[in-house]
Amino acid sequence: MDKKSKELKLATYWQGKMAIYHHQPIKPLTPKEIGQIKTLFLKTGMLSRRLMDFAFQHWSQFTTSTMASTGVNVCPEHPTIGYLLAHRDKAISLMIEMNVVSAEDAELALEVVKYLD
Repeated sequence: MDKKSKELKLATYWQGKMAIYHHQPIKPLTPKEIGQIKTLFLKTGMLSRRLMDFAFQHWSQFTTSTMASTGVNVCPEHPTIGYLLAHRDKAISLMIEMNVVSAEDAELALEVVKYLD
């Protein structure tokens, strides 16, 4: 499977998660959201889907921790791909801290993306 189809699958996955989260039918993504999902994939590779799952399951904890570490007391009430993208490192750190993913697996995933084109 090429990189473009993986990005499209990831965008479709995000749409489905949003629909379930909001208890609404699937809504089309904006071009900006599609670009953000593509960038998330390029930055986190095979960790992207698990990162999305983590964000939906632990949004409140993720945003609380992010606000504390950044000193910015504003965050989206509900998951947004832009916020997740901007604070992906914090989310990955929390995933490791909560034993959702091992530090070795996260490090490997982030190392592999360096070689993606």
